[in-house]
Amino acid sequence: MDPIGWFISHYAWDKVKELFKEWKLFGTDLHEKLIEQAFDRVRKENDMLHIPIDIIGDAFGRDKLRILDNTVEEIVHALNSKGYETADLKTYDVILKKLREAYLKIRIENIKDENTKKQIFALIEEQRKGYKEKEIEKVPIDSFEEFEHNLKDWLKCLKHEIDSYDYREKGVFEFISRAPKRRGFESILIRGVEGAINSDQVKILSERKKNFNTEEAWIVSIRRVDPLARDEAKKHRNVFVYNFDDLIDETANFNKYFEWLENECKIKEIDKYYVDLSCTKPEFDISGKESGINRYKTIDEYIEVWLSDPAKEHISLLGEFGTGKTWFCLHYAFEMLNEYKKAKDKGIERPRLPIVIPLRDYAKAVSVESLFSEFFFRKHEIGLPGYSAFEQLNKMGKFLLIFDGFDEMAQKTDYQQTVNNFWELAKIVVPGSKAILTCRTEHFRYAQEGRDILGAKIKASTKNIILEPPKFEIAHIEKLTNEQIGEIIIKRKGEKEGNEIADKIFANEHLADMAGRPVLIEFILDALPDIKEKKYVDMSQVFLYACTKKMQKDIKEERTFTSMADKVYFMCELAYEMISKDQLKINYKMFPESIRRYFDKTVEEVELDHWEFDLMRQTLLIKDNDGNYSFAHKSLAEFFVAYKFASELGILKQEFLKIAKERKECKEKPAEKMKWSDYFHILVEKCPPLANFETESIENLRNTFGKMPVSPAVRKLLAGMVENYEKLYDLIKPTRNKKFEYVGYAASNIATLLNDCKENFSEKGFDFSNLILNNADFSKAKLIGLNFENSDLINSNFHSAYLTQTNFRNAILKNANLNNTVLENTNFSYADLEGATFGEMGAVYSLFVTSDKKHIVSGSVDGTIKIWDFEKGEEIRTLKGHNNYVRSVFVTADKKHIVSGSRDGTIKIWDFEKGECIRTLKEHNSWVYSVFVTADKKHIVSGSWDGTIKIWDFEKGECIRT
Repeated sequence: MDPIGWFISHYAWDKVKELFKEWKLFGTDLHEKLIEQAFDRVRKENDMLHIPIDIIGDAFGRDKLRILDNTVEEIVHALNSKGYETADLKTYDVILKKLREAYLKIRIENIKDENTKKQIFALIEEQRKGYKEKEIEKVPIDSFEEFEHNLKDWLKCLKHEIDSYDYREKGVFEFISRAPKRRGFESILIRGVEGAINSDQVKILSERKKNFNTEEAWIVSIRRVDPLARDEAKKHRNVFVYNFDDLIDETANFNKYFEWLENECKIKEIDKYYVDLSCTKPEFDISGKESGINRYKTIDEYIEVWLSDPAKEHISLLGEFGTGKTWFCLHYAFEMLNEYKKAKDKGIERPRLPIVIPLRDYAKAVSVESLFSEFFFRKHEIGLPGYSAFEQLNKMGKFLLIFDGFDEMAQKTDYQQTVNNFWELAKIVVPGSKAILTCRTEHFRYAQEGRDILGAKIKASTKNIILEPPKFEIAHIEKLTNEQIGEIIIKRKGEKEGNEIADKIFANEHLADMAGRPVLIEFILDALPDIKEKKYVDMSQVFLYACTKKMQKDIKEERTFTSMADKVYFMCELAYEMISKDQLKINYKMFPESIRRYFDKTVEEVELDHWEFDLMRQTLLIKDNDGNYSFAHKSLAEFFVAYKFASELGILKQEFLKIAKERKECKEKPAEKMKWSDYFHILVEKCPPLANFETESIENLRNTFGKMPVSPAVRKLLAGMVENYEKLYDLIKPTRNKKFEYVGYAASNIATLLNDCKENFSEKGFDFSNLILNNADFSKAKLIGLNFENSDLINSNFHSAYLTQTNFRNAILKNANLNNTVLENTNFSYADLEGATFGEMGAVYSLFVTSDKKHIVSGSVDGTIKIWDFEKGEEIRTLKGHNNYVRSVFVTADKKHIVSGSRDGTIKIWDFEKGECIRTLKEHNSWVYSVFVTADKKHIVSGSWDGTIKIWDFEKGECIRT
């Protein structure tokens, strides 16, 4: 340890100040600049602490100077009083010591007189030599002591009150607890013993119970209880023998959850068809660039090693849709549950109890508390007295939390919601816990975004966040190898037929690629007869053939609606309702209402029972024990949603249209084009044959196709159904100059769909100006020379797009992803680029284009200001000095100076050519959000979060008025 670090660690802060009094390092000459530098140094040197450091800085604001003189308890109190959640004191103790150490080092570094520096270090060395330190290793808490703490904490969760009586001797502790009963409390003498409980100890306890006159007496061990001890306890009234797990089991009954987990695995036939999946884990160097990839033959082995590791990191399993994330979660939980039951029966140490939480079922939960309350108390009726009891078990390391489907917590309409969802889950992933989080890879706009969110590097938009957030290491589920594909097919079809089918699939490169997703194998097997010798087949065709075959089978077995078309319509509307409302299940009691809503007068009341009965027997839907129906896999629902959208847009290929035509109709009438919303509501005897679907009105599209950004999975299926690209361009035009309230995401979803279909926008020369294109995905698109002037492009994705001579004048590009784009003569004049990302930079919070259009100046979340060459898109220089987000930048008309405003509460004036800070203006009490320099360069005007506007003298840096 260096001398200053040693000094801070071994002396009280008051003592440190006293010893350095001679050099006035802690007097009235304290400067905010130095404490800010201390914060910045600690933040940079301690990546794991950067979030709690930022929060402490925000909480104290301009009063950071007094932090050094505060105790840890005072810091925690200050945070709590301002609404911040706090972790254990150790975190703040470490931060406080590091801040003091950094501050002291900076003060000494700023001393110009070398003799003074030597005197200071001589004093430190003198103190070090004279320090009578006892070389005592820190004794970690032993298992028996930890057992006592956990036992008392558990009882407190059960609303027990611990009496002041506290007795202990070697291998024994004893206390009295007062447990709540119907009226008042009953007293319990509780004795904890190390090792096995024997019969003599039970006799001793019985006598002590009489002495203390308590109503009950318990003797508890960590794990071992001799059989004779249990027999002895039966001889004594109200004397009970437990090991700690038995005591917990008495309250926490997980049997109903066990039944649910076993039933889920049985319904999905996981025991029959599951094959081991492989995964990879990338490694990154200090700059954040990928340096290598670790490969693991099975995820099971990777998870087992991680579970045995005491490190605090958790795991996030990312995979494209259909790669087996849910099946893995259920498979692994089922295997762990069996190990748990075996250990329980043997009375040995139990592994963690796997708790699988399908996040799709709790998408509407407003908090992690409500999520777990719903999971534990309503769904599985686990007898915990409250949420705090679950928290305690979790801290004690009793659970493996498996959160399945982070992408299904809620529909992703903006980046910040994804961040907030992570932080909400982070509240329960505490020290002592272990958690696995699965998510679709495509839920994140790009790989770094996923690493930033799951690495807790992005703050939530709420105040109450965790100061010691969990870190998730990211692993990627790999697609199946040919060997694994063959293994699954053989399990389903037998060895001889399975090998023949596998050879057919491998002979078609498109089928072989799709079969790499386990969920698609079953659909491919059903679709094979229709695929026949087709050289090219896409995913949407596989779903079409497989679903058609299943529905035809239902019709043959009289498990159907009036017609194939009616069944398709019902499935499409049901799927859309489920996905748009984040409710991927429907209870059987809701079927009649759904049928009435979808089919209106075409179904008579007397037919409802028949239709309801038919629906409940469909093979495309599966039922759980509570009578809730869902699609066998989410991708099925996504296929039917894509089918509905293609029909509403009027672009459905004839191959897909066929099943919609299979409806009883009046054949005497000529075929007509009809709208999706009309066709199924026309009475059978009056319905003409269907020629094709006509495009719905913009008003109707706004409420369905344009209601939210279309998910990547639906987009992938929808792209395979498009017949007429020109029509899609024509559908965008009527939305021009319309407000979001009128068009929603219709235009942005169409633009995204065209990009998914590999359209060359540059060749088309399409005009994208004056459009609502929120959340549009233009990644890798060719947009050379195109016009986006005045368009709303919030949250849009231009990753790796070609933007040479593209016009974004007056466009709103908030939070846009412009990473790895080709920027040459791109016009960003007057564009709103708050939160946009460029290249390897952090989020850009402010941007200014010089009047001669030669330079772009940007302010970033990392506290830097960058000057860019406008024509080449290359970085010229970086300006460093702010220690928090740069919220605003302004370049003077003569291009000699840059003025910046920051979240650190300061305004800085910079030399444009040299990149040096000339002066700092410091009178705002909070974040500076905007700066402006008058044309004559005499004044600066600034706006701040503190609610004030200030006018400054440019030359002197003095505040003139507020």
